[in-house]
Amino acid sequence: MKHKFCVVTVLYKPTQEDISHLKNLEANDIPVIVWDNGNLGGVCYGMLNVYRDEEFRNVGLAAAYNKLIGISSAKGFEYVLILDQDTRLSVDLYDVDRALSKPISLLSENNDASGMFLLNNHSSTTQKRIFINSGLILKLDMFLPNFDEKLFVECVDYAWCLSADVRGRKILIYDRERLLVHHADEKIGKWGVRWRIYPLRRYAEFNVSIARLIFRSAFSKRFWFMKYFFKSWLSFNVKQFMSMVLKK
Repeated sequence: MKHKFCVVTVLYKPTQEDISHLKNLEANDIPVIVWDNGNLGGVCYGMLNVYRDEEFRNVGLAAAYNKLIGISSAKGFEYVLILDQDTRLSVDLYDVDRALSKPISLLSENNDASGMFLLNNHSSTTQKRIFINSGLILKLDMFLPNFDEKLFVECVDYAWCLSADVRGRKILIYDRERLLVHHADEKIGKWGVRWRIYPLRRYAEFNVSIARLIFRSAFSKRFWFMKYFFKSWLSFNVKQFMSMVLKK
């Protein structure tokens, strides 16, 4: 059976369980394209599509997925389903050819992946910056004919990315718990875009600047009345902080 899609994944020092899972997908007639990002050894023996480049190893996930996008396009697939190495896809739920109009999160047993990438400045997307996680489908003609090998930008550290500029583009991290839906292309349906704003950290950063202003005013003779506001503000923030901690 000729599928419209293929599964793409990047492996680095995988376990035997990781390999067995991918071989199980192949055994169920699901095309899998693997990029060997180093140290696979012989564990992938028997898999159909394993690509590696001795001069292109340990390069980071963003660069490796760019390679996979190019390979998938050349093989004639219309879609790619990106899997993190640790994501286990349920074959029982898996029929991407029929499910292209459904939220892809329904197809994945574990949609909370560690890999995180940035789809940047593509004309067919209404959002210029979109983080994509494991378990999402991309339509390959989004990348063609103007395929940009720097389309994926890797975000390697959540805290660092809160204020970092990567190649001149602003990176923001959003909260895992807030799942938004992005209608970039009706043919692929809904995108589960995980917005990662760490609420406690962002809350603290916002309040530090306000606290400085209020604290200085509270101990100033000119603004003596501010000390009453300071007490109520402090009480409110303690309650808010505790409620956020308890929710987590």
